Amino acid sequence: MGLDGVEIVMRTEEEFGVSIADSEAANVRTPGMLIELVLSKLSSELNPQCNSQKAFYILRTAVVALSGADRSRIHPDSELRPLFPGNDHRSVWGELQDQIEARSWPSLERSYFLSGSIIAATLSFYIFCAWLFSISGFGGLQFGLLIALLFMCFFAAACLRFTDSLKKLIPSKIKNFRDLVPYAQTSNQLQWSSAEVRGRVRDIVTGVLALKEDQYREQADFVKDLGLC
Repeated sequence: MGLDGVEIVMRTEEEFGVSIADSEAANVRTPGMLIELVLSKLSSELNPQCNSQKAFYILRTAVVALSGADRSRIHPDSELRPLFPGNDHRSVWGELQDQIEARSWPSLERSYFLSGSIIAATLSFYIFCAWLFSISGFGGLQFGLLIALLFMCFFAAACLRFTDSLKKLIPSKIKNFRDLVPYAQTSNQLQWSSAEVRGRVRDIVTGVLALKEDQYREQADFVKDLGLC
């Protein structure tokens, strides 16, 4: 295969999260044969290990599109945060989920400053309530401390609720691609119908070879009919 053929194979691998060996690619002479090869791989790769591999491919493709990172440098242990610098990841995090079509996705987290401020405010509120109840003599010292603790819990819950919309950082538990793969495994893209595979392969082939719609046929020979060199 020439460079166009290599590009078609690479795009197909990324699109469907499958691996096509050179020997397999060499035997593909028509788009229809490529479709059948993809369908056979999708039907045989139903175990969790293969699903995680496909989820990684889908995740990597989306991250590369959003960050402009070098695809060849991204592997399962690549760190995620350095690819998205800045202190506000809300838009890119939502867009990443949309591109992956993940049904489950980790929530963003608050900044260290905001989290520290909530902790400091909560402790200060507790100290104030404990002091207030202690000087009032209401119910005794132990009862006053218990009520202050209860008030502190309500105050902390209110702070967390009202600052929920201020979460804007990629969660610290998601250190690398491997940590995000389980969420990418909920992607709707991991399930392909025959019609969807045919449509995506058509788009890949016509896009790489710059074909018009009426030039594309599944049984057309890549070299003789479609001009692949």
